[in-house]
Amino acid sequence: MKKGLKIGLFIGDKHYDVVKREMLLTGQMLSKDSLEFVLIGRKKGEPYKKAKHSGLHRIGLGKSSVRNDFNASLRFANTLREEGISTLIFRDHKETGLLVTTKFLMKGRLRLIYIQDRPLAEMKRDFLHTFRFNQIDAWLTPLNHTATDVKRGTNLDHSKVHVIPIPISRKQFDFSDEERHKAKTQLFPNDSDPKIIGWHVPDEVGFIETTGKVLTELLKVHSDVRLSLNGSAGSIDYLKEKIPDLFVDEHRIVISSYQVYDPQFYMGLDACMVDPELEPFLGVAYRTLLSGILPISRKCLIGNELFDNGKYSVEYGNGSSLSDDDLMTLHLQNGALPNSRKHIGKRLTKKRFKENLEALINALPKKSVAR
Repeated sequence: MKKGLKIGLFIGDKHYDVVKREMLLTGQMLSKDSLEFVLIGRKKGEPYKKAKHSGLHRIGLGKSSVRNDFNASLRFANTLREEGISTLIFRDHKETGLLVTTKFLMKGRLRLIYIQDRPLAEMKRDFLHTFRFNQIDAWLTPLNHTATDVKRGTNLDHSKVHVIPIPISRKQFDFSDEERHKAKTQLFPNDSDPKIIGWHVPDEVGFIETTGKVLTELLKVHSDVRLSLNGSAGSIDYLKEKIPDLFVDEHRIVISSYQVYDPQFYMGLDACMVDPELEPFLGVAYRTLLSGILPISRKCLIGNELFDNGKYSVEYGNGSSLSDDDLMTLHLQNGALPNSRKHIGKRLTKKRFKENLEALINALPKKSVAR
């Protein structure tokens, strides 16, 4: 990386979630290797407050400086000029309008790197999306399948699409047998040897109902299966409303206070439900594999790439269901899938991400021509 080059990490939203957390951790991790990352966010926002102890230099903005209007872009452009920042990484697609206008006001002297934060739910080939996306200098996406979706669903220049997954620290998901046993006992102290399946209940309605029905059947068939759920209060309430049969035996379910990125959520599990269409942007699949526990996944193309065509997971769907044999696999694995850790660990290394990001930024032109 060229000496003295500042890289801005822009988080215009005031809320703190797994996406913002990963951005902060990425900047903190790479800054330790002499790269100069700067967190740019709202002074009253949670990401800005969280970054105080990360060691990152911070630039605080007022609410009026992150709106999607000309005056906000003008203020933002002046801030970037004053700080000497000409490369900006962002991950919230809603910020594209503000940043594109900012780039125009800086006469193209702002390189925009977008780290995709969610799957493309529909085609984005209209004039407005095409214009905005063409101002992005590099679009980072985690899988070959998601890269294909971007190329097919937008008019973005294919050379701008790069498959570079965000790294996750492997060490924090390296649990000992003693830690696993203690975590299971804390979740279900009255059960001697439960088989615990975790599920981060998403906010997407379709995934809640589909996965909820699968888990309801599992509980009916297998008396030793228990569930550890986490998610927003709204998603849990929706699950209770739409799939009440899941909660018939409430002693078999715990609502975890952990967040989806907390290693503690995975520590006591034997298996974890994964909704591949939401992955790998949410990170549940990656953390499940790093934890050495068994992913239970719907059959789909993204699942094939994540789990090597079912080699590292149990799959259901397309006419098949979770059978006794599948649950027997869960019993036999007993919370340990060491090969899965090697499989996913090769993709998520800090060194690989750092080298790829450095090469990408150094290859970008100093000035982009608007199209």
